[in-house]
Order: sequence, then C-alpha cells, then structure tokens
Amino acid sequence: MDFKYKTKFSSNARLNFGKWKEAKAKSQVFASLDDLRSLLPSDEEITDNPDLLYTGFNAAVVNLINANDHGIATDTALSISKYFVHRHMNLEHSRWDVIGHIISQGFSSFGENKILTPESLVGTKDPFNICLGAIVYKIVREYMAQIIEESADKDGGYFQMISASWEVGYNEYDMVLGSKKIADAEIVTDETRIKELCKYLKVEGGDGFLPDGTPAYLLIKGDARPLGCAFTNSPAAAVTGLFVPEIEDEKENDGKKHRCSNNAKTLEQIQQEAEQVKQELESAKRDLEEAKASLATEKNKNAIKDNDKNSSQINKLTVNRNMKLKSTEDITPEFLQTAEASVEVRTFISEQLKKTSDEFAEKVNAAEKDKTDVEASLTETKKVLQETKDELEKLSKQVEAKAKQEAFDARMEEISAAYLLNASQTTAVAAQIKDLDDAAFASWKTNFDLFATKQSEKSKEGEGEGEKETEAEKALKTVEASKKTLPNAQAPEANEFDTLVKNLSKAITINK
Repeated sequence: MDFKYKTKFSSNARLNFGKWKEAKAKSQVFASLDDLRSLLPSDEEITDNPDLLYTGFNAAVVNLINANDHGIATDTALSISKYFVHRHMNLEHSRWDVIGHIISQGFSSFGENKILTPESLVGTKDPFNICLGAIVYKIVREYMAQIIEESADKDGGYFQMISASWEVGYNEYDMVLGSKKIADAEIVTDETRIKELCKYLKVEGGDGFLPDGTPAYLLIKGDARPLGCAFTNSPAAAVTGLFVPEIEDEKENDGKKHRCSNNAKTLEQIQQEAEQVKQELESAKRDLEEAKASLATEKNKNAIKDNDKNSSQINKLTVNRNMKLKSTEDITPEFLQTAEASVEVRTFISEQLKKTSDEFAEKVNAAEKDKTDVEASLTETKKVLQETKDELEKLSKQVEAKAKQEAFDARMEEISAAYLLNASQTTAVAAQIKDLDDAAFASWKTNFDLFATKQSEKSKEGEGEGEKETEAEKALKTVEASKKTLPNAQAPEANEFDTLVKNLSKAITINK
C-alpha cells in the first residue's frame, strides 16, 4: 500500500545517548514496565525458544503530539492497533537492519504502564500508550539481544538505555492548534480551513506556527497503517525503556529467576572465541605440515627398505623348486646356497611385495583423507572469522557516523545560540560546516563572527517590547526546526561495546 505521508512516532524528544546518561545521573524515576509481561507468551514457550529474545515496550503516546509535531487520536489508535502484529522490528528505523518482529499489541496507562482494555478507552482524550510485544532474532544480532537485555536490567549500568518508536503511513490528517495535549487544543476538521492553514505545518514546509504565533500540529486520521517499529537509543522521558521477562529455572539456578537470554555473548567473549579459533587454525596448519613431512619421510624409508630387501632376495635367492617357504625366516644363507628358483619361492616373494604395497597405499590414503578434512575445517574457520570481522567493521563505521553527527549537532546548537539566523541562513551554514574538522570549523567561525549578527546585540535592540516574541526567539525556533529536518542519526557515545568492537577489528588477522 502506498501512502502520501510517513512519519516516525518516537516516545521521546530526541535520539541521544548523552541525554539518557544525563537523566540517569539526575536519578529520574521511571515507571515499572512489569505489567507488559501479559503481552508475551508463557514461561514454558519462552524457554522452548532459546534462540529468541522476548520483550515488551510502549511504542507511542496517543492524544499527545510527539517530537515530530505529529499526533494520533483515540479513534484512530483503536482502529489500527490490530495491524501492529507481524510488522518488523529494526534498528534506528533502518529497514536494512531487521532483527525481529511484533507478536502482540495492547494499550497501557500513561505514566503508570498499567494494561488497559480498548473498551475503557473509547471516547477518551487523555493520553495513553500503545504497547507492543516483540521477539528479537538472537542469531541475527546476538550482540543487540545482549544490549536489550541489559537495558531491561534495573540493577545494570545501562537500564532504560533502549526504547522503541514506530513508523506509520497515512494519507489524511486534521490539524491541532494551540497545545500538544489534544484535550486542551483546537481540532481543525474543516477541509477548507485545513487547506488554508496546512502550509504552516512542518510536513508541508512551514515552521510549525501560524502567523499569530499559535503552534500548529498534524493529527493523523483515516486509513493509516503501522509500517514497522524500531529499537532506538533515546533520552529519558515519561514513556521509555523495554521489558524483558525473567524466567524461573529450578534445575540450573536453584529456583532463582533469570532473563531468558543465556546464549547471548558479549563482545569480549566473541573476541576470546575468535582468538581461540585463530590459535586452533595455526595449530592445525602446523599439524598438517608435520603430517606431510612425516608422510614423505616414511615413504622414502619404506621405498629404500623395500628396494634393498627385494633386490637382495631376487639377486641372491636360488632355491630348490621343491622347497616351500612359510616365512622370511626360512631364507637362510645355507638355503640360498643350495636352493634353486621355484614356483613357491616366486609366489611367496610376490605375496610379500603385494602385502607391503597395500599397507603403504592404506597409509597414503589415510594421510590424504586427514589432509582433506583439515583443509575443509580451515576453510570453514576462515569463513566464520571473516564474517565476524565484517560485522565488527560495520559496527565501527556506525560509531564513526554517530560521532560525526554529534559534532555537527553541537556546532549547530553553538551557532544558533550565539547568532541570529533565518531559515535560509541556517541551511547555508549547515551545508558549510557539516564536513569540517575541528581546525577548519574554528577558522570558519572566526570569519563568520565578523559579519554575523549576534543574539546579544539583537536582544538589546528589542528591550522594552513587553511580552512580544523577539526576532532572536523566532530565529532560534527556525534553527531548531531546521535541525529536525536534517538527516537523522543516532548520537555517538564511547562505551565499552564500541571500544571492544574497534579493538577486536584490529586484533583479528587471518592467514589466507
């Protein structure tokens, strides 16, 4: 199905690891997500699927405008909720990084996360959550399953680091004026008036405000459809975090509960296993070379020994035709002096030569088979190591992209706070500084400072105008609006996983 518009419904204002750390440092209290357990299957089913990680979460808030100036009302949320099931789960809204899918949907209270029935929500304008149950394919992104589990651990260092947001496609909308809370806002449903005012919406190229300064938002309606859901790194908010069930295992943990992701490995474990495989590979190579050398030596020794023995027997052996030989011990010097060549002697010699030849051929075949098995094992080991290396290089590139985006955001915030810029100037500035290194940016800013209008100078000119909105404030809003239209990327943050990724990528070398 094709849609005229698409938007991402984030539970939070921005995707920023630093904001999450800041909120955590302030000891912000998060509402428990334990009631979302009802969205997931029984403990027995979860235990029977060790390759899957089960999780529950709030994906969006109904009757409350989100960070992208989009909203959804009760009637639309109730009508499209069933379409969430079987939609894909990805990383940071990248459809190339699908790691699971949605298995259930429901609703929860805003701020408390208590499960609500659809019947109890009919006609309400108060905010509530759309909550979902999903599975993550561990064999596709094992490290991501580990991060999600740690994000759900209340006692861990990364609690509430990961949240979720969903993407929706739609063709129709109403407008919301004056407030982000739908219950307190004016809802514009008249088509004629919407056509007059829609040019002020961000989705239509506006700045999100009417000429008189009234905020203008978009309210999705009609035949909308969820297009997927993403796990994302986001700042602290009233709706955030993931739930991962704790499963009781009496046999292995003496009745204690644990989260059902025992197969997940940390990057350190992957690094250790890769190093072990590398050592085994080198050992196998040495064994193969030793086997080849030993085989060649044994072959030469046997050839010399057999040639000497056969030549001695053939050249010196003269036996009586009527004499019979049962073993080589029967061939004595006296026997050789008196015996004449006979059929029995020739038969004995022939049998001995054939027996020796067959034994040698068996040894050669066994050695060749061992060589083939070792080479096949080495090929498979190289393949596994290369796949691991490629995955880690991909992670390293993602970390570099995060760092670049964070630096760009910081510079734009610095410029918007210091100077008075309109929308066109902001776009031009963004294009000029997005690829500059620190030294080049410092030089650029020094030159820019010579002609740009500073916020402090404009503030002095606007003193005494009472409660009227200043030009600096309007410019600041324009900067913020422009920032939101720039390409989205998650903020970087150096952490132990990123460091291990880089170290492992440098440490692994494969002798091809």
